[in-house]
Amino acid sequence: MFLVVVTLLSIATSCSAEQTYDAVSSNDAEVKFINFLDVESFAKNGTHFFVMLTGNDCYHCKIVLENMEAIKKALEEVDPSLLFLVMEIESPVNKPIRDQLKVTAIPTIYLFLANVQPILFDLERTPENLVHFYKTVTNVVVEKVETEEELKSFKDSAYAAVLFLADEEINNTHILYSVARQNYDVRFGYTMPFDDAFKMFDDWINVFRKGKHKAVPMPKRTTEEIEKFIKMQTHKPYFHFPAIAYALPAMYEENYLFYIDNTAGVDEAKSWLEKLGDEGRGDLVVLLCDYSDPVAHRALKYFGVEPGDPPRVRIIQKTENKHFKMEDNMTDPVSEQSVREWLRRFKNGTLKPTIESKLLPPDWDQKPLKIVVGSTYAKVANDTSKHVFVLLYAPGEERSDLALKSFQELAEKYKNFDDLFIAKFDVDSNEIPHEFLPVDSVPATRFYPKGEKKEMQYTGEPTVESMVEFLEQHTGYVPSIENEEPKEEGDDRDEDKHAELNDPKINPIRRILSCRLLDKRKCLASTKCCREL
Repeated sequence: MFLVVVTLLSIATSCSAEQTYDAVSSNDAEVKFINFLDVESFAKNGTHFFVMLTGNDCYHCKIVLENMEAIKKALEEVDPSLLFLVMEIESPVNKPIRDQLKVTAIPTIYLFLANVQPILFDLERTPENLVHFYKTVTNVVVEKVETEEELKSFKDSAYAAVLFLADEEINNTHILYSVARQNYDVRFGYTMPFDDAFKMFDDWINVFRKGKHKAVPMPKRTTEEIEKFIKMQTHKPYFHFPAIAYALPAMYEENYLFYIDNTAGVDEAKSWLEKLGDEGRGDLVVLLCDYSDPVAHRALKYFGVEPGDPPRVRIIQKTENKHFKMEDNMTDPVSEQSVREWLRRFKNGTLKPTIESKLLPPDWDQKPLKIVVGSTYAKVANDTSKHVFVLLYAPGEERSDLALKSFQELAEKYKNFDDLFIAKFDVDSNEIPHEFLPVDSVPATRFYPKGEKKEMQYTGEPTVESMVEFLEQHTGYVPSIENEEPKEEGDDRDEDKHAELNDPKINPIRRILSCRLLDKRKCLASTKCCREL
């Protein structure tokens, strides 16, 4: 399956350019494209601007771009100089910012406030939310807390509040303002050595959740570590999915635990799930999914559950892209006790990840282009008696559909080679076993050479011509040419000779020498032998 965050964002929302500050038109609104070098230039000019990171054939990117006129109008009403810019993150020229931001999903939107420190936009991508986000972030305040009475009001003012022990006055250029803007829904304050509030604490950073002080040591003081610490210690103990999927890229935790049940079951379990969420901070985020949620049908399909099923629990590892089903490892009914035991086994590394797979259709091998599913992928890829060439694609995705058409034609060309297995693999419905390379994007193509335990990625164009050249290079096999030109008188003998040369078992030197004697234009052994002359 796709990279985890990409897939989960897709559930929620149901040609790389290298030009600098280029512009195109979309619904009568100008769309300005920039590269990462322009970000610093805009920042130095004191500009406030949003940047949306896009990719090739990104459906949800196109939806935002089609709404550009409304976005531009909404932002201009807040600040006429506020810009909304676009960066094609797959372009090689933008690799530095892609690596810096650790981009895991597109489209992703960042806000820059006259500096090069991006603030992740984590709401649904609408003009209204962009305006709300901008107003909230630019009005963040780090307030001074002096008395015990002010402290009580401060810590009770929001779900989460953070108090710093400071040795200097803090203004809006201080590093704490940068941290506060990254966590705009958290209340921030500071107290100084001569204040009564200062004397009540030993730690230099103090977290309050629901008004209660949480003593969590924070030894490192780099900006990145502070932001990470605050994000993990101040977010809510659980979230409703898929409603909050937009916020997932901002989560630092490695594991997502999904609790899936009907409305009554979710409400009943919230108390102990809240405890799990608080205990798991830094490692685990708890997500609640309701069978009756009208927008949850894609999530239910992804998790392999249906309304009416008993409660289900899933774990997804973000980096490893692994999926664990509780019912695969335990027969006990879902309860706080059984979930805790399952989590203990997970942390000990004794659980086996689930490999999502459709059933193998009965006619999987009846056509030149074979079908591989999750449960058969390892067997096919590890079969060293054959060359294996597999297309990883997502049905309905434009580039995938074009690649699939090329693969069908390619398989037809090679259908007479018994030890060359050409197949397709639907990544939307199946998962590649974890011992193989993860799927970062589609379409993608993998090659497993005969006689070797080796996995290769085909990185050329998904065209028949390019793939034929690749297979000729790695297998030595040359497909027959169909639909050749009309024969001229006297061609029969030469074409019969070429038919013999098309046998892949023929010594390649003999093929080359023989081909020299014939009309290369009529070579039925494709172009390989002629290129080698």
